[in-house]
Amino acid sequence: MKPAKTFRKILLAAFAVSPATVLACGEMMFNAGKGLPFQSYIAPKPANVLVLWTDASYDSYYSQLMRAGHQVTLAIDAEDMERELAEHSFDIVIADFDSLDAVPARVATNSGPGPRLLPIVARNLRKSPQVRERFEEFLVDGASVGTFLTAINRALDSVI
Repeated sequence: MKPAKTFRKILLAAFAVSPATVLACGEMMFNAGKGLPFQSYIAPKPANVLVLWTDASYDSYYSQLMRAGHQVTLAIDAEDMERELAEHSFDIVIADFDSLDAVPARVATNSGPGPRLLPIVARNLRKSPQVRERFEEFLVDGASVGTFLTAINRALDSVI
């Protein structure tokens, strides 16, 4: 039996659906069929993510990152962030570009071992030298969750 047919049979058994329903399975996204409203992202490399939470507008992003497989912890201020970094190990730190002063210097510089900083940058600043020269990877305000996941994966690849 070919591996693709075996994989399809496993999917059919796991989700108890007909062969016509299971149409696509990808590295980053699983779409369970033609006409079905289910669509979910899958993180190929689950990470521990610390978020400096300053704005409720990104809450849906963070919940989708968790559903994709990342472990997300929210810090509400600089003290909370320091405490979380001291008590737990993180792979990624996400903070709004305007709030980077609350991020500890050892994380903000992306130097040495430790978590990688992914700032959320306003769309109009994404091509500015102050962002491009300082950060290899960053998140753009208003980007899709898939774009967030891709940036996290690239940041994880740069650590490994």
